[in-house]
Amino acid sequence: MFFDSITFLVFFAVAFAAFWLVFSRSKSRRNGFLLLTSYVFYGWWDWRFLSLIFISSMVDFILGKAIEKSGEPRVRKQLLLVSLLVNLGILGAFKYYNFFIDSLDVLLAYVGTSAAAAHIDVVLPVGISFYTFQTLSYTLDISRGRMKAVHDPIQFFTFVAFFPQLVAGPIERARDLLPQFGDEHPGFKVDAARSGLLLALWGMFKKVVVADRLGTVVDATFTASDELRANYAALGLLCFAGQLYLDFSSYSDIARGISRMLGYRLSENFKRPYFASSFSDFWKRWHITLSSWFRDYLYIPMGGNRGSRVRVGLNVMVVFLVSGLWHGASWSFVIWGGLNGLFLVVVDPLLVQALRGLGKFGRGVAAVVVTAFWTLSLSYFRAQTLDQAHNMLGALLSKEGRIPTELVHFPWRLTIGLVIVVLFIELIQERRAQGVELVLNSPRAVRWSVYLSLCMAIVLLGAYGVDVTDQEFIYFQF
Repeated sequence: MFFDSITFLVFFAVAFAAFWLVFSRSKSRRNGFLLLTSYVFYGWWDWRFLSLIFISSMVDFILGKAIEKSGEPRVRKQLLLVSLLVNLGILGAFKYYNFFIDSLDVLLAYVGTSAAAAHIDVVLPVGISFYTFQTLSYTLDISRGRMKAVHDPIQFFTFVAFFPQLVAGPIERARDLLPQFGDEHPGFKVDAARSGLLLALWGMFKKVVVADRLGTVVDATFTASDELRANYAALGLLCFAGQLYLDFSSYSDIARGISRMLGYRLSENFKRPYFASSFSDFWKRWHITLSSWFRDYLYIPMGGNRGSRVRVGLNVMVVFLVSGLWHGASWSFVIWGGLNGLFLVVVDPLLVQALRGLGKFGRGVAAVVVTAFWTLSLSYFRAQTLDQAHNMLGALLSKEGRIPTELVHFPWRLTIGLVIVVLFIELIQERRAQGVELVLNSPRAVRWSVYLSLCMAIVLLGAYGVDVTDQEFIYFQF
């Protein structure tokens, strides 16, 4: 069930009405309804994988209480280890088993044997990387004394399975989201409903009108990567940089929007990353909830910024290599993560030094450089194989090649115009953090004009049909 589908529109309309009219009056009814609704939402893909969410939830609910109850540090560590083994074991079995078997098979080929017989065809459960990290934050924070265990299983299960952000984030910390399913619920607030609706409509606009349209260019160029001219290779990579950001941030916007409409607050996951003036700044703006998760639960425990420059650099590289593997079980994602680690460790200090003292001009140049390096690394993020990634990078130096047939009659003017609109609004939000409030605080006629304009754009300009790629959200594969 995708956010950009009629099925979800009907599903949420019914859930929204039932929640506020029937179930919002007490904690138990709210959470019970949201849990059932979330399981229906997730089970729409494959009901069998509900067992995995249930197992992760039950294990961490029990272990969370046991960790809090135990006063012996050694026992608390052992209980935390069980939580890590169960959750990461499930994730590893479904997501990484075949990756390691296939990699082993390549190595064994050099000695004349094979591990291919151990390969198992298995479907990757949608959103497993997201909800695994979310539930792990609970036991990790209890073991560190940063929060108390919850004794209401329905409240905890609802936190793990909350449907707006279940399959593609934001990855919420237990100490931030879990208390919202407690006794105190704000009730229906008109302002929250308005801002949530606007945020959801804006996210939908970015997804179906702009991101999916850019996806047509991306698909065509990567498919023809072995015979592209340099200008089309560059265009394909730039379009993917735009598609990836708009696609993923749109999911977060819709998730945050519909959560607000239900009275819950989710974390902001993106803060206009393509305006970042350094790589460290970029990673404070891109997929914020994942970056902060790795910072708090991996980078800092390894030593963080403490120690020599070499040690700090190694810590950064480990985090980015693991982050690459989190995104996908392939060497192309590992390379992508490694490249971004190198950008942060090596390129960032040089960039800061070179542009020091140049003020706004220097920050503008830095933003272009950061975006350019990031875009080049995305060849490995998007490519289906390493050869395809290398073909795209090699095509950047090619003087010959063909125009993909899918792009001969592509609506370039409309697409460029839509991208300019998004960039303009992003610029306003960058300069004025409360950009959404500009609309919400406007007269009623202005507000409804914006609502109706977004709805009309989604319906009339959405990338539907056979001529333009109609894609699911990119991060569903992770």
